[in-house]
Amino acid sequence: MSSPRRKPKPKVLLDEGLPPRRSFSKLNDYCDVKHVSNDLGKGGSTDVEVYAFACKQERILVVINKKHFRPRVKKDDMTIIGISAEFDDVQMDAKLLSKINNLKPNGYRGKYYRITR
Repeated sequence: MSSPRRKPKPKVLLDEGLPPRRSFSKLNDYCDVKHVSNDLGKGGSTDVEVYAFACKQERILVVINKKHFRPRVKKDDMTIIGISAEFDDVQMDAKLLSKINNLKPNGYRGKYYRITR
């Protein structure tokens, strides 16, 4: 008997305002996580470029500067999660994991989620 197929890990892109991905141990265990500047060398990219890259790579984009990104979400483009900078790294890790873990596949596209205190 063959083993059950694992579903692919959700892909996540952390904007450069967030800590490096090594700060998110739980999220890294569950998702394929990349950081805009630390992993991809795209620091200094515009918001438009970052979101276009997230869409091209089919990655959920996680940002701090929520007001700049929220208007960019389109129905067929990737979801954006805006998270408050008030959380420390451990809290961000737990909150992001909880949100992404609870997304249905249709929640990966065309949505904007906000995580605040």
